[in-house]
Amino acid sequence: MLVIGLLFVANTWAAAPRAYITNSDGTISVVDTGSNSVVATIPVGEFGQVAINPAGTYVYVTDYSNNQVLVIDTRQKTVVATVPVGHGPGGIAIGGPPSDFFDVISNSYYIYIEALFKAGITQGCGYGDFCPSENVTRHQMAAFLYYCAKLIGFRRRELLPILRAD
Repeated sequence: MLVIGLLFVANTWAAAPRAYITNSDGTISVVDTGSNSVVATIPVGEFGQVAINPAGTYVYVTDYSNNQVLVIDTRQKTVVATVPVGHGPGGIAIGGPPSDFFDVISNSYYIYIEALFKAGITQGCGYGDFCPSENVTRHQMAAFLYYCAKLIGFRRRELLPILRAD
């Protein structure tokens, strides 16, 4: 039952990965990387540079001609705010690492990986990496489930009879 619940949560909350491409006509194309298709075109102004917040909920785009940064809501795929900045903004970056792991990027999944790390359910694959593209072995899955069970209140002596059952 626990496994089904975890899979349901992951599939329900995970958003499709998106790519944000600046175009010379002053727009951004939003590309669904799963289907490799443009799902939206958003007007943003001239010479846009892009940064995405760690949670993947907002995209920030510089607008060189209008001396501002536009804030795009990734669910709505629309500009929800403008921030006045200095003359001719160019580069843009979001500060700080998005994760405790070097190989976990800011996408719609990193918050779940971070939560599992902070709860003690995973320590990654070593050397500061999580190895998000690697398969999970049955041994690793058993460890994940064991630590999840402990997290929700099962004690080791309650789990041992279950673990020893064939």
